[in-house]
Amino acid sequence: ILPWKQGAALAAVRAIFESWAAYRGRGQSEDVKILRAVASFIAHHEARFEGMAANEYGSIPNRAGWWRANEAGEKVLYFAPDTLGEAAPGYDRSRVVACLDAVGAIVERDAGRYTKRIRAGSIRPHVYAIGANAILSSIDA
Repeated sequence: ILPWKQGAALAAVRAIFESWAAYRGRGQSEDVKILRAVASFIAHHEARFEGMAANEYGSIPNRAGWWRANEAGEKVLYFAPDTLGEAAPGYDRSRVVACLDAVGAIVERDAGRYTKRIRAGSIRPHVYAIGANAILSSIDA
């Protein structure tokens, strides 16, 4: 029907696919989008995380969670469950948690759970303990 040489259409499709694959990158692109969304949330909303030590200024308005430094001096962010959904809008929380777990970003947890129960002042919430360095390392890899 078209005046193409045999194999020309297949070669064109292959070239388009290879271009798309190079643009898309390797691995799960959805995972990278989730990790970038969470990293961006941390960068833009770090002030919404309240320190685990006594806070002389009172409670943080619109608190996203809590934070503390671990033994290595790295910051661990304790995300409230609803905040994790806010950090990666458009993705189911279970999908976000699976992605974070796959790259080792959930750095503390209770046995058999993805969450950890912490003491934050007078409350004991279940939170997701996220290591920001693990997220950044996986994005850069």
